[in-house]
Amino acid sequence: MSSARVRPKAVAYLVLAVLGVVGVSLLWDRTPAPEPVPSSTEAPLPVVPVEEGETVSDDVAVLGPDGATYGAPSVRWDSSAAVRVSLAVTVPESEGVVEVRPPEVALVRAGREISPLPPVEPGSEDRGTRLRGGGAAGFTWYFDADDDGTQIEPGDLVTVRVRTPDGLVYDVEGIEVGRPSGRGLSR
Repeated sequence: MSSARVRPKAVAYLVLAVLGVVGVSLLWDRTPAPEPVPSSTEAPLPVVPVEEGETVSDDVAVLGPDGATYGAPSVRWDSSAAVRVSLAVTVPESEGVVEVRPPEVALVRAGREISPLPPVEPGSEDRGTRLRGGGAAGFTWYFDADDDGTQIEPGDLVTVRVRTPDGLVYDVEGIEVGRPSGRGLSR
């Protein structure tokens, strides 16, 4: 009969062990999963060819007639006096040194074209960037934030008109003016 008493004890221990395992697994399910680490690189924008005078959105890159790719412009509120427009130009890989010429850029607001402020370094507006074997070069222009009495503010929507060195003119519309945040800038 002693063996009959051992079995109920063993069953009780087994039931307690199963309940313990189930309880621990339920607690583990309630703890938040670690957040995935965001990727440091973004997916590249789709590259589209454009016709003279065409308007594109800010979620595409434009293929120029010379084979260079013009990225989507970034517009940031730099201060109460200036708005900064940045644009990357990528040229295909090639042998030797390639000179990347900056496009001409203008802000368009309420149908009016706003020209960039003069560069800090005289003569730098027509200077290109020399790259060995191709690659990307970034260019920046500054604009007066006081647009004919109307202040350009973070959150405003603007259009950027781009004229490539080959003469192709296209507009990128619906770009939100980004806000400064600490050391960097955010949209």
